[in-house]
Amino acid sequence: MAAALSGFYDLTGWADRTPAGPYLAYTDAVAPRLMLVSLMAALEHRRKTGEGQRIDISQAEAAIHLLAPAVLDYELSGHIWHRSGNRDLQFSPHGVFPTQEHEGWIALSVRSSSEWQSLCRVLGLVDLGRDLELNEHSARRAAEDSIEAAITAATEGLSVAHLEAELIAQGVPAHRVLNSQAAQSDPQFLHRNHFIEVPHTPTGSMVVENTRFRFSRTPGRVDRAGPALGEHNFEVLKEILAYDDDKIADIYASLAME
Repeated sequence: MAAALSGFYDLTGWADRTPAGPYLAYTDAVAPRLMLVSLMAALEHRRKTGEGQRIDISQAEAAIHLLAPAVLDYELSGHIWHRSGNRDLQFSPHGVFPTQEHEGWIALSVRSSSEWQSLCRVLGLVDLGRDLELNEHSARRAAEDSIEAAITAATEGLSVAHLEAELIAQGVPAHRVLNSQAAQSDPQFLHRNHFIEVPHTPTGSMVVENTRFRFSRTPGRVDRAGPALGEHNFEVLKEILAYDDDKIADIYASLAME
C-alpha cells in the first residue's frame, strides 16, 4: 500500500497489464535502512550532548526520493512516466528473453553501438546489424517492438548457457535469470559467500543474504536471522526499561504483549 501511495505501482509492470508493483513490500524494505541511520545519528547526538531526539519518518518519505528522476522529469517537462516492462530509458535493447529451455531466460542490456553490433553477430541478426541507423540509441528505442521480436526469435532456439557465455565474451552485459535454487549455486554468489545459514529461534536456522559490503578494518557480518515476534520483550522490559518482576508480570497478564 505504501509503495502504491508513493507512486511506484504505475512505473513497474507491463504497459498492457495491471500494475505489478516493485519486488516484495518495497517500502517495508527501504524504510528500516533510513530509520536505522536516523537512530544511530540520534544515539550519537545523545552521546555528545545528553539530549534525546524524536525521529519522525514514514515509509513514503523513505522511498519516494528513489523516484527523483521521474519527479524531476515531470517538473521540467510535464512528462509522466508509466510502466514499460523491462525496457530502460538509457539502454536499448534492454530486457529478458526466452531460450530453448523451459523457464530458461536470458537478461541482456545494450549500452552502445559496439555492443549492439556484438549482439547482432551473436544472434545472427544480419539485417539489423547492417542497418546503420540502429547504431544510434534513439533509433533502437523507436524500433524496440521489432527489435525485441527479432531477438526473441533468435534466443528461443539457443541454450541459455551458450547465450550467456557468448554474449559476455563479446562484451554484452548478459546473465541467465536465476531462480532461488540456482542463485544459491551461482559461482559469483558462492565466491562472495552471499547466502549464509544463521540461527533463527522458531526454526533453529535460516538461510539469509549476507552483507554486500567488504571492509578491511570493520568487516560487516550477519550473525542471526530476524527475531520472532516478541522474542526479546522480557529483555527489553527487564534490562533496558528496568521494570521489576511484578510490573512485568502485570504487563503480560494484561495481554499488552500480544
